Amino acid sequence: PPLLNTTIGHRFRDQLEVYESKLFLNIVRPSPLKLSWEQMHQRVQSLSRFLIDLGYQKGDRVGIWMPSRAEWLITQLATSQLGLINVSINTAY
Repeated sequence: PPLLNTTIGHRFRDQLEVYESKLFLNIVRPSPLKLSWEQMHQRVQSLSRFLIDLGYQKGDRVGIWMPSRAEWLITQLATSQLGLINVSINTAY
């Protein structure tokens, strides 16, 4: 299939309309967490507002240094929704 001419943020919003109440994320360890698409959207929107309040603007870079966890994914979706550049920081490099 051809590449999609869209962003992660746009795809997330498109899929939200389709899967709103369905399970989006299911983490078993270390602490259980289940989020529906709508719940994930609410967390993404909350972080997006916070980033805007901090003064981030489209094209700005946001460094993220954390292990693989739900908050990393929320940050990835929030930054992509705002047109920010997500810079994953890995201290092993």
